[in-house]
Amino acid sequence: MFMRTRSCVIVLTALVLSVPSIGAANTVYIGDPTTGGVRYHLTYDMDSPGTASAQTGQALTVQGTTSAHTDSGGNGLVDTIASKSFHDLGNLATGIYPGTYGWAHTSRWSVIDLNGLYDAGHTNVQLTVTLQDSNGTGLIPGVTVWQGKEDLGNYSSRYVNGIDSTNWDQWNGGGLCAPAGTCSYYPTLAQAGLGGNVWAAADSQTSPTGTATVSLNTILTAGNNNYFTFVMGGNAPLSSTGAARNFQATVSVAPVPVPAAIYLFGSGLIGLAGLARRKFSA
Repeated sequence: MFMRTRSCVIVLTALVLSVPSIGAANTVYIGDPTTGGVRYHLTYDMDSPGTASAQTGQALTVQGTTSAHTDSGGNGLVDTIASKSFHDLGNLATGIYPGTYGWAHTSRWSVIDLNGLYDAGHTNVQLTVTLQDSNGTGLIPGVTVWQGKEDLGNYSSRYVNGIDSTNWDQWNGGGLCAPAGTCSYYPTLAQAGLGGNVWAAADSQTSPTGTATVSLNTILTAGNNNYFTFVMGGNAPLSSTGAARNFQATVSVAPVPVPAAIYLFGSGLIGLAGLARRKFSA
């Protein structure tokens, strides 16, 4: 009976040790952890489940060299974004499909670092990115999320916003963009350093709510390469007026629940341990 109790205790100890540890606080800073490619404005370091947020005008720590990131005015304050930066009217004659491209230099790019979560023991998480109008400036938000960090491509004039998947071949060297690398926007996903997976959401131009949200599940892996890139822009129609808009961008991470079968298996072990203790005491 003693051996059975000890076995149950060993199993329970293993279960406890497998529970993810509590990580450090999540932080946002102005800076770019990469050495090339697009110039990121914000970096979200997510070391534990929870949220991190930044909004226009907020003072943040600046990291890295000035030439590597975007910081308008060099003042350490979160920038604005342009009201039409997510939505290019397009020109079919040149292969720029209406509404499917944004402007890289007037949008704001950010990178999400999830490696701290993996180091803390989290492997299956839900990632949510929410872009909102801030202070009633009238932003109609649009947000695109890619898997990976962009450190190889050019800081070009346009990017594929992901709203219409039919234009992906244009970024990958197909159609009017063949051969790869001849377009004015990012040449290929592989060269850009992104993983090829994209999620996007845009607020309605006719009945805007001031919010656009992207949510996805991802599995974190070893290798220190758990990054996501997201770009924030304004989805206002070309006929609208105005330029700079204030925004608030919030990144949330939550662990995905353990599958029910595994949970029941663990609960059964706990029950066996309690039964063994009672029998041993008797």
